[in-house]
Amino acid sequence: AGALHSSSQSAAQSAAQSASQPSQASVYAADFLVRAHDRQGLLRDISEVLTRQRVNVIASNTQSRQGIASMHFTAEVKSLAELRQALGLLSEVSGVIEVSRR
Repeated sequence: AGALHSSSQSAAQSAAQSASQPSQASVYAADFLVRAHDRQGLLRDISEVLTRQRVNVIASNTQSRQGIASMHFTAEVKSLAELRQALGLLSEVSGVIEVSRR
């Protein structure tokens, strides 16, 4: 049990060290809104676009009222061009009414 404890401690220390080292590329938090006609699979389709574009979502809030879904996202992006490309692709998802930065 003592060996397992020290092994876990080493892994935790190693993770903490790598987390404190700066990443190779800077990332920026970007807030955006997606409004769409609510349907089954909508969130999945939006998530697939973001995943394919390698956009890391760090916060989200989704509400649906009277058949319209309002989805607020905060995501990490490397550049404005990357964000614009992702937002453009999101606007092509079936049922999407509006995609905008907040």
